[in-house]
Amino acid sequence: MLAVILLLALGGLVINRGTDRRRASPAQARPAPEAEESAISDGGLSGKRALELLPVTVEDMPDENSTKRFILHIPIKAQTKDFIDVKGIVIHVLFYDIVDGKQVLQTRAEVKSRWVTPPADWINVDTEELDVEYQLSKPEAEEATAPEDRKYYGYIVRVYYHDMLQGAVAEPERLREQYPPPATLRKESAANEPGGGAPHDTTAAPGRAKSAAPTETPGRGGGAVRDAADFASYARKLRERAILHLEPEVIVPTMSRLLGIPGRYPWKTGIVTTMFAVGYAKAGEAPHKGSVWDPDWETSYGGMDDPDPAARRKFIPVDFIPRQNPFYIALPYNDVDGGATKPEAKVIIPWFKEITAKGGWKEGQSVCRDRWLAIRSAAGKVCYAQWSDCGPFVTDHWEYVFGNEKPRPNEDGGAGLQVSPAVRDYLELGNTDVTDWKFVEASEVPNGPWAIHGENKTLTPQAGHEPVIFAITH
Repeated sequence: MLAVILLLALGGLVINRGTDRRRASPAQARPAPEAEESAISDGGLSGKRALELLPVTVEDMPDENSTKRFILHIPIKAQTKDFIDVKGIVIHVLFYDIVDGKQVLQTRAEVKSRWVTPPADWINVDTEELDVEYQLSKPEAEEATAPEDRKYYGYIVRVYYHDMLQGAVAEPERLREQYPPPATLRKESAANEPGGGAPHDTTAAPGRAKSAAPTETPGRGGGAVRDAADFASYARKLRERAILHLEPEVIVPTMSRLLGIPGRYPWKTGIVTTMFAVGYAKAGEAPHKGSVWDPDWETSYGGMDDPDPAARRKFIPVDFIPRQNPFYIALPYNDVDGGATKPEAKVIIPWFKEITAKGGWKEGQSVCRDRWLAIRSAAGKVCYAQWSDCGPFVTDHWEYVFGNEKPRPNEDGGAGLQVSPAVRDYLELGNTDVTDWKFVEASEVPNGPWAIHGENKTLTPQAGHEPVIFAITH
């Protein structure tokens, strides 16, 4: 399905950008809500820009469980008929709260983002809209003894293209005056933000290479496409190349690792973490061709997930596009044994009743397979992956996976988590390292490279090649 979407989008690019408007412009298609409109600032810009930040609007969403909840509608318009290199776009969205009526701090609210009409590529429309949801929950019961008086204060939105500022907006205006937008994306510009430079040094996603998309349609001899066979051949190659360059990535850096990611599941901290890969054989071991849930995992995946960095690109093997999510992990518990659900599973797995109550579940069917986790490196970077196998070494240690025990001693230094090459590369881990991890709901998983590939991923990605978004919280 992804390939079909890409082919259509790229076909629009090759044939005639802007004349085939298959989608209505988001700004036109969405009925105007009862919203307040912000003031736009060009941040001192002059000269021609490729993108224009149109007026941002706020749509309130009353919620009895939240002190404040709303959606920020951010329309961005192409100012040129030329191809927009979406990998060159960076969007900063920063929210601020006021604490005890006097101190303005970056928010602790939950923040989610999505494109209204994905893929956001500016190919068949001149305006794409980004929606960012802000939800500041009411204090938990345990905080009621001495809760801080935290309220929503305001936001800053900045749009960059090829590291150059295209537009900026702030509400209230004093936020822009206090934290003026840097004209270019440089690491030192982060020092202008509250809290110092280090937490805000998010000028580029690690591993994100900037490259211009093709702007002409070569034929077999390097000239124009002359017939249907030429176009089909070129479109196939362009589609394959584009798949490898997709970066629908949403990054949510945190100001404090102690705050972490909101949710009902606790962090498991200081866990020895090793790398494993579908179909790959470590020295002296047999190839990892099957999992506890799929004896023919390598075939289902599409081939061997070669961990050699020279054989990988954009978190996947260079030789094929995986049919399953390349961001996978293994934990030392299996809820199924011999085709039957283990007796303790119905008691110790927090989401068991929730899954079975929905209907469709049957005895012996795993409720752990494909569950989402957040994995955090020692540097504080967070990756998301799916539970696809069990290990290392044992499959019965529920007291660790769902309880408070530490992993059992083993020949891998007491390892309690195995991660795929994609997770290793995204977090910049060694083949043996230390991480923290926690379970998360699919609804809590932000967009990113883990949302691109795989028939087994249990979330709807913002498909297509999209800009990098920095929704900064905490």
